[in-house]
Amino acid sequence: MKAHHEHLLERMAHKGWSEKDLVHANGIFKKHKHKKHFLINYVDELVHWLFFVLIVFGNLLIAASVVPLLVIFPNPGLYAILIVLGVGFGFLCEEVIRHIDHMLRFHHHVIIGLLIPIIAAIGMYFIIGYGDANLPNIFEVERSPVVLGIAYAIAFMLPYSIVRVVNFFHWIKHKK
Repeated sequence: MKAHHEHLLERMAHKGWSEKDLVHANGIFKKHKHKKHFLINYVDELVHWLFFVLIVFGNLLIAASVVPLLVIFPNPGLYAILIVLGVGFGFLCEEVIRHIDHMLRFHHHVIIGLLIPIIAAIGMYFIIGYGDANLPNIFEVERSPVVLGIAYAIAFMLPYSIVRVVNFFHWIKHKK
C-alpha cells in the first residue's frame, strides 16, 4: 500500500515534473513525516481505532435491528434484507476507508478484511439466535443464525473487496 505522498509523486511525474524536482519533493514529504508532532501521530492512530470500534458497533446495531424482522419476514425476505443492509453499510464504511486510506497500514487492512467480518458474523449469530429462540415464528421455518451471520458478513465485505480488487488491477495496468 502506497503512502499518500507516493500517489502525489506519481501524479506529479505524470504531469511532467523533472526527476530533480520529484526527488526534492520526496525529500520534503519524508522530512515532514518525521517532523510530525507525536500528538498528531497519536490522534491519527486513535481515529483508526475509533473507526474500527464504530464499525463493530454499527454491525451489532444492524443485527439488533434485524431481530423484529424475524417475526415478519420468511427466510428469502430476511436474507434479502440482510444482504441489502450488509452491502449498504459496507459501502458506507468503504467510503470512509477511501478517505483515510492514505493513513492506513497493512495491519489496519487485515483488521478490516478479517477481524471485522468475523465479529459481524459472530454478533449476528448471537443476536439473531437469541431473537429467533425468544420470538414467535409465524412462518414456522427454521433459521440458521450461522448462515444468516455469514451471509451478512459476506455482503458487508463485498464493497471493500470489490474496491481492493479494482485498485489491484488498476495498479497492475499502470505498473507496466
